[in-house]
Amino acid sequence: MISKEEFKTYVDSLMPEALKQEIKKDKTASTVVGAIIVCMGAIGAIWAFVSLLIIPKGVMATSFNIALKLVCALFGVFFIIVGFIIINRKSSAIIKFEKENKIKILSKLLEGQKFSYNQGSYIDKDALKASCFVQSPIDIYTGEDLFTIKIDDKTSLTISDVCAKEEDTYTDSNGNTQTRTYTLYSGVFGYVVFPENFSCNMFINCRPSYKYNAQKVNLEDIEYNKQLRTSATDQLEARLILSPDVMQKLKDLKHKLKNLKISLIGSIMFFGSPYRNLFRIEGGTRHFSSDNLMQIYDDIKLILDVIEEIKNNDKIFKKEGK
Repeated sequence: MISKEEFKTYVDSLMPEALKQEIKKDKTASTVVGAIIVCMGAIGAIWAFVSLLIIPKGVMATSFNIALKLVCALFGVFFIIVGFIIINRKSSAIIKFEKENKIKILSKLLEGQKFSYNQGSYIDKDALKASCFVQSPIDIYTGEDLFTIKIDDKTSLTISDVCAKEEDTYTDSNGNTQTRTYTLYSGVFGYVVFPENFSCNMFINCRPSYKYNAQKVNLEDIEYNKQLRTSATDQLEARLILSPDVMQKLKDLKHKLKNLKISLIGSIMFFGSPYRNLFRIEGGTRHFSSDNLMQIYDDIKLILDVIEEIKNNDKIFKKEGK
């Protein structure tokens, strides 16, 4: 990967001042409109709740009046929610910038490395099921932004955003068939296939299937134990994998991604971050600059650093003849 400074300079070159001003103007307009709607909703909701609690003596509160005020309160809450959505919506100019420059940015980020990108493709759901990140049956599965980086001749990193849902069909009190949908996993998901099998199966911040019979692993790093709950099929081998450098990089990755799941099964390391999209600029952006894209650089670099640390640790894999 190129240096962070070089990446920042390149991204800044893609952002003319006119674009930044357009985004700032759009964000200001959204903030003003959203704030007005939030205030209207708050006034309506407060009036309705207060009028329900304070009823003048001698006035009979009819069921109609109570119902009307409850409806006003609900509408007030609804307007508050809509207002905050408008305030935090993504600028159309940012969406256009992402669409036009995503490939350029990724190409510069990984200059000198082989990679492929397909916006409309995503990792197969069998990989997500194999990771143990999802325990329930997957009925609906979608995704986007399939991204593969060739690390060396034998190892590649594959990432995409995926969304897995479960459908539950039931019969209501009127005898009608209804369907509920539950989100099982939504966010970035990826995996690396190493040339050799790991000598144990290990699970970090995810619940393994009972067939693995994994036991809790407590490391000497207290902060690691707090942030990353770890279980493995072999305590000694888990400690060889989780060297001090690997634990530190995992803590850094957890801090950056907020949510982090990892499982090492066979020769595959799966990783995921629910509710996170690696390649998307956050919506609530007013002062648009290269800083808004630095998370892409940091996230990819930390993931690659963890992979390199594991790949280069000759204590991890069982070598034939040893």
